[in-house]
Amino acid sequence: MSAISPRFQRLSSRYNIALFLKEHPFTSLAVLLGFFLLFSFFWVTANFGYCTVEQVIFHLTLPTSTEVQRAFELSFFLRVALASLGAALLVCLVLAKSPLARPEKGARLATLAAAFVLLAAYVLSGAFRGYDYLWTWLFPDPSAPDFYRDHYAFVAPSDVDMPLRRNLVVITLESMEASLGDSRLLPVNLMPRLSAMREEFQGVKDAVQLYGTGWTVAGIVAMQCGIPLRAEAGNGMEASRDFLPGATSLTDILAAHGYRQRFLQSATLSFAGKDVFFRTHSLQPEDMIDTPVMLAEDPGMDLPENQHEWGLYDRFVYARAQKELQELASQEEPFALFMLTVDTHHHHGYPDPTCPHDLTDSELTEESRSMAGAVLHADHAAADFVEWIMRQPFGKNTTILVLNDHLLMESDLSPYLTRQPELRRNFNVLINPARPLPSESRRMSHFDWTPTLLESMGATVPEGRLGLGVSLYSGLPTLVEEMGEELLSACLTPFSPFYLSELLGVKKGGNLLAENEPLP
Repeated sequence: MSAISPRFQRLSSRYNIALFLKEHPFTSLAVLLGFFLLFSFFWVTANFGYCTVEQVIFHLTLPTSTEVQRAFELSFFLRVALASLGAALLVCLVLAKSPLARPEKGARLATLAAAFVLLAAYVLSGAFRGYDYLWTWLFPDPSAPDFYRDHYAFVAPSDVDMPLRRNLVVITLESMEASLGDSRLLPVNLMPRLSAMREEFQGVKDAVQLYGTGWTVAGIVAMQCGIPLRAEAGNGMEASRDFLPGATSLTDILAAHGYRQRFLQSATLSFAGKDVFFRTHSLQPEDMIDTPVMLAEDPGMDLPENQHEWGLYDRFVYARAQKELQELASQEEPFALFMLTVDTHHHHGYPDPTCPHDLTDSELTEESRSMAGAVLHADHAAADFVEWIMRQPFGKNTTILVLNDHLLMESDLSPYLTRQPELRRNFNVLINPARPLPSESRRMSHFDWTPTLLESMGATVPEGRLGLGVSLYSGLPTLVEEMGEELLSACLTPFSPFYLSELLGVKKGGNLLAENEPLP
């Protein structure tokens, strides 16, 4: 026994993973890192589609935490961190049994592991867009012109004249781009009623998506303040607990003119800092309503069939919006209600179980029907709500804007929409304005909505400009008409000291500017 024992020990050492990890630490760590990068790619694209770099940085630097965010964190830990560790240990076990584990093969093994890391990094990089932003964020050019400083139009709420004091309802539909009703892209019109409303009323068909407006909170900021949402805003919230305090929003202007306001959505308000944004811009906590608020008031709704991972189905938000509008209309002050839907969130949508629309016999692929069903139901729900408003006594004095927050991200409908990406446009329809739009044949972005919407209600915005937005009533070209979509997005991308100091209110180093302190 003693004669074969050393041989047995040498033989068994070849299968010892602990010994392999000790003798090949670089290879072991490289394998772990490679799997971490690969699994990160699958996790990111599965949960968010193909994101922009600034979107990721913004969410990573947010100081807030919600149940949704904690669920994402747990999912990342299980599906990326633990899965990577397990896969790496399995590969190292296999390698420990292979001839590559011999000491003389160490350099070759390390080279292969390094190549694996580079390949995984390349794959992960495909999950993100907008690397030009990352470069300017990491290496800002202090001598470059500041586009925001040169083009931002500051408007104080008191500068806006609002003699008519019309009511306002803004319905923001998750991902409901106009292309979903375009027969050139889809075999089925998934927005039949909203498309018909746009023909009956007014809407700008050439509405494009620009840099910094391609996810929900960014779309809200663009529409409300006339500016893109840059990743620095997450750091700004960490420093000041405010969200773009230097920008003027639509809600700021309406509050200054005595409007009572509400914001409703299904998802938890603190996700992406929407609660901080609206609190910073003139809404009180009791003016904001989400699923936790509704369930606290009516625990009977807290049933699995009434909600999905983001919160209650949109039908409950519409029902609450009707209740809020009736309460607001009972008071003398003018009112504004803003609401955001969520059932059409990518990838697959969340078709309401009560949805009566059956797409089984349609020409749509089977895997796309869940998302398509959610979109079709959202179209009918939004149209029903608009028609309900118009039947109410307060409807005659209420202007309604229906629009999407951003273009649909990676989803089961992407194979249709990406065939001709140049046809994709944001959706909007303006109903019952005090002043009809001078022309629907314009080119605009979300930046232009606040000055346009105010003037559609009979208000006067100084020079017809607010933020980077231009009123369609002003007779001036919008920035996207003047510069074109690609050039404008390129000019919006570089780091902006003006945006950081005057809109975020943060000095270099991340400190909040003191009240009345001179801006740099």
